[in-house]
Amino acid sequence: MMTLTTFSRDDLRIETILFTQCEASWDQSLEQTFSAVKIAFLYVLPLLFMSVAYFQIVKVLWSSDNIPGQIVGGGSCRRGGTFANASAEGQLRSRRKAAKMLVAVVIMFALCYLPVHLLSILR
Repeated sequence: MMTLTTFSRDDLRIETILFTQCEASWDQSLEQTFSAVKIAFLYVLPLLFMSVAYFQIVKVLWSSDNIPGQIVGGGSCRRGGTFANASAEGQLRSRRKAAKMLVAVVIMFALCYLPVHLLSILR
């Protein structure tokens, strides 16, 4: 059972009126269990799901040579296919840029939330 108790701070340098703080009043093993569950559900699982999902997207964006909607063999070509090749290279470059952005999003999520959860572990 989770309960909170209030207490007043006597160690402050200034005199305060009606200044109280809440503190969890459970034993250390429950505190450690709560911290572990909180880290698992708020950091590890989202990071894992995001990494797996974005890895699948990045794999498709980075490795596939055919571009959806591209006409193979015919289509609008200008002077021997240079227009089609330039367009395909531009789309491939854009897809790789998007893939790099997805990797950056996962890394930024991991780095930004790591200190918060690391402090929770250290406390």
